Amino acid sequence: MRFAIKKTLPGAAGFFALILAAQPVSAATGGDLTNRIVIDGISSDFEPDESVFGMTRRDVNGDGIVEDVPEERDNDSKWGFNNDVNQIKITWDAENLYVAVDGISWNNNIILLFDYEPGGLRKMTELNAWRRNFTFSNGFQPNLFLATWDGNTTPQIWRAAGDSTNTVNQIDIDLFETVATFAQGAEGRSMEARIPWPIVYGKELDRVYNEAAGESTYTLPVGHGEGRPIRICAVLTAGGDGTGGPDSAPDNFGGHTINSSDVVGIDNYAIVPLDETYYLTEEGTQLYSVDDLPAGETIADTFVADGMPDLHGVHVKSRIGFLADPPIVGITFDFADILFDRPIVSPEEGDLLEFKLKLDPDVHEEGRNVSLFAEVFDMGGVRIKSLFNVTVGTVDVERLVGTWDGRDEAGEIVPGGIYLLRVVVSPGPGSLTKAFSVIR
Repeated sequence: MRFAIKKTLPGAAGFFALILAAQPVSAATGGDLTNRIVIDGISSDFEPDESVFGMTRRDVNGDGIVEDVPEERDNDSKWGFNNDVNQIKITWDAENLYVAVDGISWNNNIILLFDYEPGGLRKMTELNAWRRNFTFSNGFQPNLFLATWDGNTTPQIWRAAGDSTNTVNQIDIDLFETVATFAQGAEGRSMEARIPWPIVYGKELDRVYNEAAGESTYTLPVGHGEGRPIRICAVLTAGGDGTGGPDSAPDNFGGHTINSSDVVGIDNYAIVPLDETYYLTEEGTQLYSVDDLPAGETIADTFVADGMPDLHGVHVKSRIGFLADPPIVGITFDFADILFDRPIVSPEEGDLLEFKLKLDPDVHEEGRNVSLFAEVFDMGGVRIKSLFNVTVGTVDVERLVGTWDGRDEAGEIVPGGIYLLRVVVSPGPGSLTKAFSVIR
């Protein structure tokens, strides 16, 4: 599995060779896609390389057989073929960001999430609008989302309100162009939008005359990371507030469940850099490092990152990366064991109950997270103390040491007796309870 693509700049030798091959120019931003991309809820006017998901060669089943598989399958939804996100498409010109989500939504909703700057939503479970059973992790905190429901032809855009994690505000529908055509089991339908750059970012943007483009173009806000990337993920959800859904694209690490009341973590996403230094060969190949120059080809043009969205000659798919390359097999977890350092503790002597957790399956994989909750009960079923509620990577679970000092929520040492430690893991139905003794 490959993680967050880091495109490298050429080394010194390659750089001097590049100078000899071609003179650098500013990235050629500009252009106008309004005549090609019609916002009508049918995304066939996007070019093939403007699709986020393609084919990849993977040993998906772990059996040693490498084969061509789709990065996003059209039948991986827990609710079947008729409720599935099939594809995301994205491109841009000097004035607008263009997006589309293809899929089938039978009496359900589709949401496209955008994360483009620090801050944003950590969860949708407590929102004032579009409250859904999704939480976000692995650096994904959406600032904006485009959403629709089956049969609605006018999707909505909602923006996270400042630093608030629970409030979103709707964008005036007259400020952007959008159409959706989902109609129960109908195939080939999409949610499309043309969103002006100032609406994307929610602020006025400076314009600078770009000689290469022959016009003034918007400059992208600073402080958004190398390449000014937009991180995106699409989800399919049930219709009611407080519900979740059966599918996301790209695949998340924990997978989805058939039950929309379950909370699902969205922890994987596509990364779309808008402004990068890149190179074009005489044959039209787009590169991000001259070290990748194919044998026999020469550099024709160098486009230097200039703070404006790249456009001419940009093959969008070639610059898209993922936190973790799809397809991903979702894993839910249970507990293999709770390991106590001692079965009997004496709080008055300063003893601590220390424990470690072992997961089943025993998966140690970067990017795959679990939420762990631990609490202590007495034998009568009364909760004595909540110990922690944390989200950690599976690589860190066995290094996580939990402790209890033998005191209740009020800070008083508990009476001697037998107590129960209960731990719960998510994603998954896993919980485990184990007894220990307190002596006074």
